[in-house]
Amino acid sequence: VLVRFYLHEDEAALRERLAVAQTWAGEGYALAAGLVQSRAAVRAPERWSAFCEQVVAALAPHLEWVEVGHAIDEARWGVWGFDEYRRMMAPLAAVAGRPPHIVFAGPSVALSRGSALAAALRQLPPDLRWGAVSLRVPDQTDARSGAVIASRLARAAAVARGLPSCCAADRLVLSIRNPSPSAFRWLSVGLETGRVARAVIETDLATPENRDALRTGWLTLPRA
Repeated sequence: VLVRFYLHEDEAALRERLAVAQTWAGEGYALAAGLVQSRAAVRAPERWSAFCEQVVAALAPHLEWVEVGHAIDEARWGVWGFDEYRRMMAPLAAVAGRPPHIVFAGPSVALSRGSALAAALRQLPPDLRWGAVSLRVPDQTDARSGAVIASRLARAAAVARGLPSCCAADRLVLSIRNPSPSAFRWLSVGLETGRVARAVIETDLATPENRDALRTGWLTLPRA
């Protein structure tokens, strides 16, 4: 289960989200945390770092992986350039250095923007322990052949391998929103080829159509 935590929310909302995450952990769910920035992460990187450290410390015994930052290639999420992303990430090395069992991932850019992935990864501090590369399948994705999807994923993995050693070779985390058959196709091919180590599916389960789409799409994914 991936739980997102938002820098712009107040302390009460943060505590509520942490309590929900701890409840799920107590019920046996494997946990992941998504740390979502705001404009304040760029203006006050020390506040962003403290926020990240607070979440990781509170959930450390239960966390498998953490995605640091969300959609940093979209200005509406508060980061307006890669120099700002570098500033935001500069204090994160200490947070990602502990505890060692947690995999840290990012930068959560759109899969279609290969240049954005390369540019973002170049901004990471050299001493940052980075265990995977996270990417988003665009919301409006068209159906593609398995060969084309595999090629795109291989290209993203190659970008990661060719950049700083703190980036994990070809370990990709792929996320989709409002699952459609074409979006699930990306996940299916990624898992089948071994390019995708983890898949994140975000949707509102209060909507019957979303529940049906998730159930249908889930059946298309390869089984371990």
